[in-house]
Amino acid sequence: MKAAPQISDNEWDVMNTVWERAPVTADQVIARLREADPSWHFRTVKTYLGRLVKKQALAFRSVDGVPAALSVIYFCTRGAGGAVEKKLVRPVVVAAVPANGAKDVDPALRELRVSFNVPMGPGCSWLLAGGSVPSTPDGAEPYWTDDRRTCVVPVELEPGKEYRMSLNGAWHNNFQSAAGVPLEPVLYTFHTRN
Repeated sequence: MKAAPQISDNEWDVMNTVWERAPVTADQVIARLREADPSWHFRTVKTYLGRLVKKQALAFRSVDGVPAALSVIYFCTRGAGGAVEKKLVRPVVVAAVPANGAKDVDPALRELRVSFNVPMGPGCSWLLAGGSVPSTPDGAEPYWTDDRRTCVVPVELEPGKEYRMSLNGAWHNNFQSAAGVPLEPVLYTFHTRN
């Protein structure tokens, strides 16, 4: 028999709110928690909901009982100003060095660069995608250019190797616009020459 998941006190607060009001939307859970304690933050509650789903303590299902992936829908109503509409633009990758799918990458390349169509938040999620992820030099960390549109990752590449990474994934969505809209997961691959 599978052991019950370990759930923190804050996760229990979220679970109890779901149970009290089920069926309930994530926004309704957030509103209820904030009524009881205004210090609850939107992103914090979304994080706890995601953890509970990942721990299989909570599940979202279709009317047919099919488990649903955690997702967020962003929209604005007609008449919203241009500033509001700009905040809801989904980020997309507009350029990459090396290019996605490149086959003859110089193994002496010392950084990966991925650029986006909108300014991005501070996080990033470079995930293993069934292949190899480049090594990072000791003490080196990914960073953002001043315009917050390009994420730079210092790397050490090997000759004759295929690299496969995912930018974001089902449970790791740290590539987000400055307004908090996550990048849809992108498979990023390239192959170094011998």
